[in-house]
Amino acid sequence: MASTAFTILTPPPEGVLKKLTWFGEFSARGLSRLTCEYARAGDATTLNLDRRGRQLKEKLLARMAGKRADMRWEEFDLVGAAEFHSKVWRAMMEIPFGEVRTYGEVADLAGSPLAFRACGQACGANRVLLFIPCHRVVAAGGIGGFGRPIEWKKLLLASEGVEVRGMKVIAAENSIRQE
Repeated sequence: MASTAFTILTPPPEGVLKKLTWFGEFSARGLSRLTCEYARAGDATTLNLDRRGRQLKEKLLARMAGKRADMRWEEFDLVGAAEFHSKVWRAMMEIPFGEVRTYGEVADLAGSPLAFRACGQACGANRVLLFIPCHRVVAAGGIGGFGRPIEWKKLLLASEGVEVRGMKVIAAENSIRQE
């Protein structure tokens, strides 16, 4: 398993620039984990940036600039994931850029229409932030949860043109509307 890490300057919702350090893990088959955290003093800017790490960094830079930069399911290695989680993650990848779906809608797309709570658990277990877009999955009555600070979910949605007011999502035209 090869690991890569790099720091990207990102404007959080408050407008104060902060750095995020992204951590990617690759197997021979593909990206198996992508996570991030606020950078700490002394964090390395770049570690082990091979071809796959450079491509990942380019895609992340594009996404953080609000541009589309998707990955295909075949680029991931999610061996060991629960079958239902994999179904939910695939369903999340079908949500178009700039749109949102409710936990119930995603559970339905995953073949289990009554499993909206389990869908939320699958979102929380997502190993590849951003490219398996759990941030596009919201509660029927508001923004829902997120495995990182909720401000990150708001920032990611806003970067795709989805308006968020407080804890309510005012989605794109083809998406659900919550007012």
